[in-house]
This record gives sequence, C-alpha cells and structure tokens, in this order.
Amino acid sequence: GVDVHVVSGDADDAPPAARALLATSREHLGVKDSRKPRWPGYAWSVGVVAVCTGVAWAMVPHFELANIVMAYLLGVVLVAARLGRGPSILASVLSVIAFDFFFVPPFLSFAVSDTQYAVTLVVMLVVGMVISNLAAALRAQARIAGFRETRTAALYAMSRELAAEAGL
Repeated sequence: GVDVHVVSGDADDAPPAARALLATSREHLGVKDSRKPRWPGYAWSVGVVAVCTGVAWAMVPHFELANIVMAYLLGVVLVAARLGRGPSILASVLSVIAFDFFFVPPFLSFAVSDTQYAVTLVVMLVVGMVISNLAAALRAQARIAGFRETRTAALYAMSRELAAEAGL
C-alpha cells in the first residue's frame, strides 16, 4: 500500500521553491563554497587595530591609559560584529600587543614594568575574547533565524506549487 517515487534530475530543472529550499539546506548543513577567500576578514582585522592605534595615539595627551584601552575594545567589538570569531580573536590579540608596545612603559618594548599593566593586559585580552565569542554566537543565531525564515518561505512556496498540480 505504499508508493515510492524516485525522481532524479538536475537541480536547475527543479521549481524555484525547491531550488531555494535546497540552497538554504546546503547552507544550514555547512556546505560552503570552498572558493570563497577567508583572508580579507583577517586583513580587515589588522587594519582596524592599526586605526585603533592611531586613534589611541591621538588620545594620549587627553586621556588616561584605562580610557585608551576602550578604543581597542571598540575595534574588537566592530570586528566581532562584522567579521566573525576568527578575525575578532586576532583583533583582540593584536590590540593587546599594540597597547603594550606603544602605550605601556617602557615604551616601544614588550616588557611590562608595573604589575598593574600586566593585569590590564590580561583583562583586556579576556574581555576581547568574551566579546568575540558573544558576537559570534549572536551572528550564528541571526544566521539560523534567517535560514529558518528562508526555509519556511521556500516550504510555503513549494506547498503552493504542489497544491496547484493536478497530476502526479
């Protein structure tokens, strides 16, 4: 009492709703385009840290070092929100390195003379990592919500197409 129909063919021959459902399913399952380069996000991350260093350098005469750290954390937030976890982790690490090198005495050195700066650097790195993970989780949730919306629309369109068909 069960009929089994096996239908094969090219995905390009499928109705538009079925093609949309297939595309979103592939995206949801993590089938990515291997031709897409990933390095631009990391390059942007390095550029954002360089800009943050320039802004922090301009802030030095007017602000304390604790406030200058905020320029770097703002850069990490921007990278995390736009580029994802990997580039934002790179931005976090580079921000700590740049802050230590340019703004922590002794200047232009990676040595830390005062333990309070060591604590500042560790806290800065931890906050940057937390921001990176939170932003990545937020991006993932937004991507899942978008997938669900697209999938629901595709299923609705496909059900309309199926309902309109008179024959097998």
